[in-house]
Formats: sequence, C-alpha cells, structure tokens
Amino acid sequence: AMFVIVIFLMAYMAATEESFEYKVKGTTLANGNFSYTPQEGMQYPSCHLTKGFTLPGQSSTALMDFAFLAATSFAGPKEAQSLLDTWFGRGKVVDRHEFVEQYRVETDTLGGVSYKLYSFPDNPGYGVVGIRGSETLLDWVVDVQLWSAAALAQFVRAFMPLGWIWTPIFDELVFVVNSVESESLRRASYYKRTTQFINDVLSGAYGDGEFHTLRVTGASLGGGLSIITGAQTGAYTVAISGLNAMMSRRTFDPPLTEEQLNTRVFNVIPDRDFIAMIDDRAQLFQETQCRAPMNSLFGCHSMWRSVCELSYQCGSENRPILCWCVTKYGYPEPTPAEGSNVTWKEACASDYA
Repeated sequence: AMFVIVIFLMAYMAATEESFEYKVKGTTLANGNFSYTPQEGMQYPSCHLTKGFTLPGQSSTALMDFAFLAATSFAGPKEAQSLLDTWFGRGKVVDRHEFVEQYRVETDTLGGVSYKLYSFPDNPGYGVVGIRGSETLLDWVVDVQLWSAAALAQFVRAFMPLGWIWTPIFDELVFVVNSVESESLRRASYYKRTTQFINDVLSGAYGDGEFHTLRVTGASLGGGLSIITGAQTGAYTVAISGLNAMMSRRTFDPPLTEEQLNTRVFNVIPDRDFIAMIDDRAQLFQETQCRAPMNSLFGCHSMWRSVCELSYQCGSENRPILCWCVTKYGYPEPTPAEGSNVTWKEACASDYA
C-alpha cells in the first residue's frame, strides 16, 4: 500500500514542478500557416474516430480535437475561449462557463472537481463536457482514494507467479478493499458531481432541455473521471492519459459494467505513462509513442505532449500547431504554407525569447 501511495505522491510532486506541463499559461499556438502531414508508414488506427465518438456535423473526428478539448479544460474562461477560437475558428466552439457556474451555485457543488461545458453554435443541442485533471493536493488525494486498491492489486498480480490467471477475480478483491471507504469520502467522490451534471442537463432538469447529446473528455484524473462518468451516463467518452476502471468498476456508485466500459469509453495511453497504466484498460484504447527522455519518470504523462504527438503522427489537418511541440517536446518544425513569409521562430517568438 505504501508503494502505491509513494507513486501518487511522486506524481503530485512532478505536477507541482510542472513536469506534466498541465498549466495552460504560456501555451502558444503558432501564428501563421504551418502544417504537419501524416507520417509515412502505419498511422494510428484511431487518428479519426467515428460512430458515437464524433463531434457534431462530422462523419469522423480527429482524435487530436478531443485531446485539445481535454487540455483546454485546465484553462480559465478567458484563456479557454481564446484557445478554442484559435483552434476551431472564432465562435465555432464556446466555453459555457456561466452555464456551468450557475448550475454549481444552484446545486451547491462549487467545491471539488472542476469541469467545462463546450457548446457548438452551428449544431444546437450538442455539447462536450471537459473534466479538469489533477492540479491540487486534494485532487491527488482523490486519485489515491479511487484507484489505490486497483494499483495495489496490479502490483500484487505482477509479482505473483502466474498472476494473470487470477485476473477475473481481482475486481472482487478491489471491491472488498474499497468497501471500507467511509460514507463521507464516498459522497465527496468527484465523479458523482460530473455524473449528476450530465444527467441533469440531458434530462432537462437543468438548462430547459438545451442539450440532447453530450460527449465527455478529460486528461489524467480528468480522464479517469470522464471514463467513470461516461460509463455511468452513457455519454461517449475520450480520455487522454486517463486512469482506467475495469478492475475497480464495482467500487463506483452506481457500479460500472464491462459492457459500458468496452463500448462507451476510449482511452489514449502514451508509452511509459505510468498513471495511464493504473487499473486494467477496457477494449477501446490507443497506445501512442512518447519522445520524453527515458530518465523522465512522468514526462510521458502530458496532455500537451499528446496533442503534439497526434498532430505530428496523424497530420495537423488545418489546425494550428502548438509552439511547445518543437520548443519543449522535440518534434520537427512544421512545414510553412506555400507563399508564407513567416518563419516558425517568428510565429513562436515568445517561446524563443
């Protein structure tokens, strides 16, 4: 148990030193026209999502769009709208900050988890809920509360001879361990508030029926919470570096089913991302490469790095490119548009200052 707690504490310490690159401040999307073309060879099969995972008005949606929405969930209202306008086009996606804040005031849920609701003015009734990941010590306490039993079970299984044989009963073990959780902690679980919000909005109990379809996204703890929330509400979910939920599925209220996790939630799992390896993954996931140095323990657990990886591998598709892709994460400079007289360093001058 102490080993599991130490892992979470190390992750928290890395986050406070900004090793995860969670902070939105300083994020710059390059001015000017630059692009990445899809890389040669086999691309990620999920560069584009279809069926229930698409954004409105699209037959398929770029996975990097969900990654960007997950990352933007960390931004304040003014920062978020500026980023959304630059990425999607002015007014195409709107941060409904006042809608969410009014709901939280009316339901007395201002504390705890932070989340956003993005609307699409050209497609009324459709929205995406973005759940913020771990930033404060309390957030990491919630991580330990929800997933420490699953992480401990994984640790035991890894060192037990033929441990994989016992996988079918490990959810029982995790359920028993988590059953000692106090009722006060259970009521404070972050996912209860996001699940309640989505259910209230979709049922018309709040918002006068303005939304009939919601998707969910989030990164890190936000990804883990989005997996739980999406499974409980039936909203299709895309998580970035999210903590998984298959082994701990029976510990939530209401419990999750294998069918819900295997058909409703999708998780992006970067290579060497130890946080996204916690708990057993469901059937829908995409493993991605990571360019972080091998000695960077939590360098692969970065939502912005994931945005860059998907943009580079899948092609940027007329979306702006994050300056950090080159200056922090080591990706090649993108190709300028034909006839452009702006260099990459000029477009990202603040990052090179």
